[in-house]
Amino acid sequence: MSALDRLHRHRHYTRRYRERLRAGKVRLAIVMDEAALSAMLVDRGLLNPLQADDRAALTAGAEQALRKLCETSQHEGATYDKLRLAMCLAATQKGKACGSK
Repeated sequence: MSALDRLHRHRHYTRRYRERLRAGKVRLAIVMDEAALSAMLVDRGLLNPLQADDRAALTAGAEQALRKLCETSQHEGATYDKLRLAMCLAATQKGKACGSK
C-alpha cells in the first residue's frame, strides 16, 4: 500500500469521524457473548431467530435495543431500570454475570 493510499484512507476515516461528531453520534466497539446477545434480542423481538448468526442482523438488533434503552431512559427512569434489569437477567441466565467479560 502506497503512502498516497494510506493518506486517502486516513482522510476517509477522519471525514466519517467528523460527520458523526457534528451529528452528535458515537461509534462503539462492544465485545460481548454472541449467544447471550442473540438470546436477548430474540426474547425482545428485535431479532429473527433464523438470523441469529447474521452479524448485520445482530448489529441492527443491538442498535435498536440501545435506541430503545436511550428513549425510555429519557422519559421514564423506572422503565430504564426495568429494561436494564431484564437485560442483565437474560445475560446471567446464559451463564454470564452482568457486566462480566
